[in-house]
Amino acid sequence: MVRMITPSRFPGAMRRIAATLVVVGVLLGLGLPAAQAGGVTAATPPHERTVTIPRNDFVAFSVDVATTWSLVTGITVQSGGAIDIYVTEQAGYNQYTNPSAPSFSYLVAYTQERVTTYNKTITDSGLKFIILDNDIVTQNGATPTDNVTAKIYFGQSSGSFILGMVVLIIVVLALVAMVVIRRRRRKAAAIPPPMPMTPPMPPPT
Repeated sequence: MVRMITPSRFPGAMRRIAATLVVVGVLLGLGLPAAQAGGVTAATPPHERTVTIPRNDFVAFSVDVATTWSLVTGITVQSGGAIDIYVTEQAGYNQYTNPSAPSFSYLVAYTQERVTTYNKTITDSGLKFIILDNDIVTQNGATPTDNVTAKIYFGQSSGSFILGMVVLIIVVLALVAMVVIRRRRRKAAAIPPPMPMTPPMPPPT
């Protein structure tokens, strides 16, 4: 389900068209690009890192979820206070980052506000944007008090796909069994019944 939400105030970083992207961390050992405040970073699961979200700003990740697996998402705030987690599609992210947009759309099933821990499995396929918001975007959202440090994990789960394949195989086998039974019944019905036996003729007198 996609819902539209009207922000009470868009993040300050989004109002600066030529905003300077702030580098918040570089994981040289893993060779991962630094996540950027006020921008989006492409991620391919498995993916794990720690990010710093400045006050009145956001950090976003884009993940292309395949049809053969679901996206396991875990976020834990380590310092700074509660944040809002919005999961959107491309259109919703464009609206969120557009200072002129009166509202933005998000996926209700995967969005949570005022949280310090977040654990969701995104089963919808396609390009998804996970936004960690540390600004006053909605009236019911978190109120930022300081910079926030959060640990993020993206993983893959193929359980739903495997379950779907198992169900499909069971349905196919059931249909095949029904066809075989019907054919056997038709063949059995086609066999003529045995002729009644006539009584022996009495011997001539």
